[in-house]
Amino acid sequence: MLVRGRLLGAIAVTRPAGQPAFDEADVELGLALAGVAAATMSNARMVADSAAVVDELRRQSELMDHISDAMISCDAQWQIVSWNVGAEKTYGYPRGEALGCDLFALMATEFFSTDGVPLTVDDVLAQVGRTGNWRGELHERRADGAPLTIMCSVTVLTEEDRGPTGFVVVNRDVTDQRREEFQALHDPLTGLPNRRLLINRLYDALARAHRNRTSLAVLFIDLDGFKAVNDRYGHAAGDEVLRVTARRLCGAVRHTDTVSRLGGDEFVVVLEDSGDSDAVTQVASRIIESCDEPVDIGCAAGVTVRPSIGIAFADLEQSTDLEPEELVEAADEAMYVVKRERLGLASSGIGAAA
Repeated sequence: MLVRGRLLGAIAVTRPAGQPAFDEADVELGLALAGVAAATMSNARMVADSAAVVDELRRQSELMDHISDAMISCDAQWQIVSWNVGAEKTYGYPRGEALGCDLFALMATEFFSTDGVPLTVDDVLAQVGRTGNWRGELHERRADGAPLTIMCSVTVLTEEDRGPTGFVVVNRDVTDQRREEFQALHDPLTGLPNRRLLINRLYDALARAHRNRTSLAVLFIDLDGFKAVNDRYGHAAGDEVLRVTARRLCGAVRHTDTVSRLGGDEFVVVLEDSGDSDAVTQVASRIIESCDEPVDIGCAAGVTVRPSIGIAFADLEQSTDLEPEELVEAADEAMYVVKRERLGLASSGIGAAA
């Protein structure tokens, strides 16, 4: 018995000895019976194979639902076609609501490289098109609006005769991990980098300055009159002065510069590719000007705290092993010169003098 060229089996038809030989009609009947048997066997195998496929798909679906990561598949237009239990728990959308939605529109997705560089969706799609996959970080929103930080892996699905047909996305929620990392490296009141992160960034900045032969300066800032604000108006008013000052410092420098709070009313600014002493002095003057504006703490006229600023220049030609702590300490010493002399600005002995 042959079905589509495959041998499925054989039928043997016999008669007792002495019976007439098979005539043409008997042969045709036997062939017809063989055809019916072959079709029956083929259908039975197809049903068995289909049941096996269904069982395998069901098993894979159950496995996906036991995975805590969000596993999502999309068509070529990024419309969601599968959504496991991990995705439901991560994003708060039940499967029925998520299916058919645009994946990135649903979660208001923002894309970042693994080292935190912002990317556009076109950047991501371009890499997926070139390499077949992309890995990075996503900033997204749950169904209830809560922010999420996601580690994402995208893999393209292709068919030999059709090309890309869809995508598989595996997302892991790292929101709590990132929050803990942020808290360990940032000041809780202002959100600025703390001393630990400042020193790490200074190490990197010094390495870049050595490699690129560029200038670097550190500004140590202390707020004159801050203690009086705390004593007269209370710690809540003092905290508001520190938060406002932090925002003003960030607004007075480039986004590539580092603004850090060491504690109390002490801040440090790291200026990469800072230029000569005149350029750095101009930045310091801009900081003083921005911080001279009164801070609204609920009293009639507001309060004003004036920054004293010490500047340390890194002389990378004369000192190739300069440590970050040395720069910070030198800028701190220069700041105390300012406080003593009440001149508003001073430079440290490292590298150059104002």
